[in-house]
Amino acid sequence: MLRTARELNILVEKDHRYVFVHQVFLEFYAQEELGTELDF
Repeated sequence: MLRTARELNILVEKDHRYVFVHQVFLEFYAQEELGTELDF
């Protein structure tokens, strides 16, 4: 799954850590994990 996220440019490695390339990806996957909806 990590490899797929990197290949799709959702995650990038920065300072020996993986970070989302955009805040929207972070919010989407957090919402999926928590099972809640976000209001935009």
